[in-house]
Amino acid sequence: MDFVTYLRNQGYTPFRGQVRGRVYTFFNCPHPRKGRWYVNKKLGSFQCVGCAWQCETDDSSDFQLFLPLKTEDS
Repeated sequence: MDFVTYLRNQGYTPFRGQVRGRVYTFFNCPHPRKGRWYVNKKLGSFQCVGCAWQCETDDSSDFQLFLPLKTEDS
């Protein structure tokens, strides 16, 4: 089983928002353009699968957050 499949089985989904450059600076990332992040909303965990380092953080401050859309039906 590859790492992405493992993450999906653990409840992670692809993160579609913007990630600030400070995240890559914090991790001393050698390839920030390759960053591919997954998020587990229940755990509040962000996991990168862009390179072999597989960086992980629970600090959401530099990740674009999405507010739930409220409709008249909900």
